[in-house]
Amino acid sequence: MKALRYRSTVLVIIACLVVATSAFADVQLLDFFGFDWFWPTDIGEVGSCYAAVGFVSTVNPTFLNFDYGNNEYTFNWDYACFVSADTFGTTAVYTYDGSTSGFDVYCDSIATGTAADYGINPPNAVSPGTWSDGDRVLEGDWMGDITLVVNITNGMGSVSGTVNWVGGSQLSGIPVESRNMSLTLAGLLFDPPNGPEGYHWQIDGQVFIEEPTPVTETTTWGALKTGFQGGN
Repeated sequence: MKALRYRSTVLVIIACLVVATSAFADVQLLDFFGFDWFWPTDIGEVGSCYAAVGFVSTVNPTFLNFDYGNNEYTFNWDYACFVSADTFGTTAVYTYDGSTSGFDVYCDSIATGTAADYGINPPNAVSPGTWSDGDRVLEGDWMGDITLVVNITNGMGSVSGTVNWVGGSQLSGIPVESRNMSLTLAGLLFDPPNGPEGYHWQIDGQVFIEEPTPVTETTTWGALKTGFQGGN
């Protein structure tokens, strides 16, 4: 950022100023785990799309009010479709377009709702259907690409993307200035033992938001003047 340079005479008053600024700290919004798949073709192939379903295991009570005693909380990571694939030594990087995809969180009553069921070989009669019913607590739109980075020797890796929160019954709990550009990170475990048939990876991840935090800084008028003048 180019400094502003003032050449007019400045009346210097020796004083100590308290300057309030707005800083941001990344805080966890929620934690999730589940399983993903590629459809209708395999990973890295033209025409393939990436999706995942699973459970929301914990949330930050500052922003979300979840009643785990009475409800089941699930997520549906909607289809993001293939863009490109690159390999660097033993690392493969797959890029999927998230612009038409979403990440939504649902609440379903344990007593009267439908229990989430992975079934086999998704998409199927119960997946993603039983993961995306009930009250939609949060509705998120992916911004740009979703990136999968995979060690091709052991199938382990990570998936990441950025989501904007745009709707849902508990959207109001997230400050307006924190709803954009939430970072989503998940670890991948290929072909996990006892995993549901037909799924590709087990995923375990978190969503972070930028929480605005007031910061108080003490400075002198001279230092403040110097900053505006660019040292001149």
